[in-house]
Formats: sequence, structure tokens, C-alpha cells
Amino acid sequence: MAILDNLRGLFTNRSTDATKLHKLASASNQEDKLIRTESSEVLYARKPLLKLEQIYYSDPVIFNGINFYVRNTIGPGFRIEADNPQVQENFEKWAQMTRLEGSLAVSLSHMLVYGNGFTELVDNVQHDRTVALANIDPKTMDLARDPQQRPLLDARGDPIGYIQTTQTGQIIKLPASKIAHFPLYTIGTSKLGIGLIEPLFKIAIIKLNIEEGLGQTIFRHGYPLAIATVGDDKHEPTPADIDIVHNELKGLSYKSDICFPHWVKLAFEKPSGAEKLKDCLEYYIDQECAGLGLPKAFITGRGEGSNKATLDIQSIDVERNIQMIQRKLSFCVEQQLFKRVAAQLGVTEVPRLVWNEVNPESLNQRIDRLTKEIQVGLLEPTDEMKKYIQQVERLPQLRTQSLELGRRK
Repeated sequence: MAILDNLRGLFTNRSTDATKLHKLASASNQEDKLIRTESSEVLYARKPLLKLEQIYYSDPVIFNGINFYVRNTIGPGFRIEADNPQVQENFEKWAQMTRLEGSLAVSLSHMLVYGNGFTELVDNVQHDRTVALANIDPKTMDLARDPQQRPLLDARGDPIGYIQTTQTGQIIKLPASKIAHFPLYTIGTSKLGIGLIEPLFKIAIIKLNIEEGLGQTIFRHGYPLAIATVGDDKHEPTPADIDIVHNELKGLSYKSDICFPHWVKLAFEKPSGAEKLKDCLEYYIDQECAGLGLPKAFITGRGEGSNKATLDIQSIDVERNIQMIQRKLSFCVEQQLFKRVAAQLGVTEVPRLVWNEVNPESLNQRIDRLTKEIQVGLLEPTDEMKKYIQQVERLPQLRTQSLELGRRK
């Protein structure tokens, strides 16, 4: 009976909690203050951004993994779509003028390495048009904070500004309206992003140390340690004799010829444990690949021992990761760049940033499907359809003029 009573009490409490939650939700619909939350950054120490940058420079696995994402995210290209053709044309010209694609490539690199990308919107002399985009070093940027180091946010929970600290120590206050912030992964209510290197920080440090140890071991296999035994039962060596032999060994190389009396014995010792170090190194490489979300074959370029079916599944997962990053970039561009430029141009429509297919094979399949649908009459080869295919294939626009070949005037 005690067990049943406990169960009844448990369900009774849950029902009561559900009623309270229902009342709270109803009250939140009537008063906005109840749904506001206070944003705060994490209290534990984050890894120094300069250390993350050094790992990117030093670790070939992480270096290639980061560049893989940049190549396959930005490489397929994008197009700008708008319902109003004039708006679309104006924004396409604006993207070319500001070199939007190159700016996004740098922002994505910063997102992957540091966790955040920052781009400044540079205005013209009249301060009524954004005419350029300038990428900012994330190591110099931080959110504007109050004396208690809490981020200063507006009513919507967005940062009201940023602080840049230059190499000379100068502090520059930047309003949020002039900065486009690109975070990669965020957690909780934090406004600062987490990159791909920070979770791998310790793994990368250990791996670099193992690589150095393995390199020293392999070096010793090629240049083994020379050990000299000076003297025997009949020849008691003096300190001067030991110094002479030691000085001769210090300059020893593969070109050296050396001669000692019979009471000096010379031996070479090769280190052991290289295979164990290689096994440990492979383990940490696997951990880095897992943290980057990339198959090992994608980073190293070697497919030995890789199952094709497994690689196909992993390829799909990688493509989804890239598409997720593309959607995040599109959202930031549309909300923090296109919306502001639209206000400057006096238009209400905000264009869309649409990415081309990541996988070339899926692109070919789409073109084949469109061709078959046109052949069976499901689609009509209209000018809009031709323009769409040209955008997807990144083909030049066809000129609507007839050319007579083989005729000379």
C-alpha cells in the first residue's frame, strides 16, 4: 500500500505542476515581462583565442579539416533571390561591390577557429549607404558589458554594441548597427559562439607532443645514440681520456671515420617504442576527426580500410553539417546585412541568400530530373525555368541575338 500511495502522490504532484505550468504559460501570454530572460556568458574560463589560432597553424589535421569546411561551404557558391527583380538586381550588384563571397569565406574561417566572426559595415562619406565589408580579428572583439561584466542587451536580447581592443591597447566602442556577428555554436543564453578547435584543445596539445616524441624516436633510429665505454681491467681511464673520446663522438656523423684504442668500446643504441607511439598518435587523430565531424578519409585523403557503405553514410552526415552552416550564414547575412541595406535603399523586401548544391552528384541528379520532367510535360521550358537552371549551374546568361556563322561581309 505504501508503494501505491507514493505513486499516487507522484502523479498528483505532476498534475499540480502541470496546472502551475499551464497557469504560468497563460499569464505569459498576457504579460511580456514573464517571458524575458537574462542573458549571461559562461563563468568558467574559455580557451585563449591565440592558443586556438596556434593550434590551427600547427596541427595539419585540424588545419585541413577547417579548410575542408570552408571549401565545401563557400565553394559551391550562392545566389540572391527576391520577388522583386529590381531588388534582386540591386542586391546582386551590392554583393559584387562589397565582395560578399570573400567576406563570408573569412567570416566562416573565424567562426570555425575562434567560434565567432565579426564584420564591420563600412559606410560612404554621407553615412547613408554601406559600400564595403571589413572583417575584424575576433581576438580583438568582445561584447559591450556593464561593470559586473554582464553583456549589455536590448529588449530583444541582442547585444547593443561591441568593444574592440587594438594591439596598442586602444579601446573602440562599436554600435551593433555597424557590426555583423557570426557565431558558430552557442549554448545556453551566451551570445558568444564556440568553434571547432576549442573542444579539441587538450586532444590537440597531447597529439602535438606525441608527434614530437615520435619524430625524435624516428630520428634516433636513423642517427642512433653512440655510447662509448672507456677503459678496461688493464687500462684505467683518466678524466682527460674520457674527455677526448667524448669530444670525438660529439662531431660524429654518417660521414665520420673514427679510430679508438682497443680499450675503448663503441656501441649504438636504437630507441624502442616507436610502434606504440604510432598507435597512440592514430588514436588522437581519430579523436580530432570525430571532433571535426569529418571522416578520416576526407582529411588525410587516404581510403585504406574504409568501407564504401560507411563512407557514403558519413558523406551524407558531412553534407548535412555543411548545409547547417550554410543556413546559419544565410540567416546572419539576411538579418544583419540584407535587412540593413534594404532599409538604406528604402525597400521593404529582404532578399534571400540561397546556396547551390553541396554535392555535385546531387546537382547532376537534379538537372537530370528537371530534364525528364520537361520531356514528359510536367514542367514547361519557360524563361523563368531557364534562368533558374542557369543560376543553379552558374552558367552565363545567354544572349538573345542570332549569330550567322560562316558568312562574311
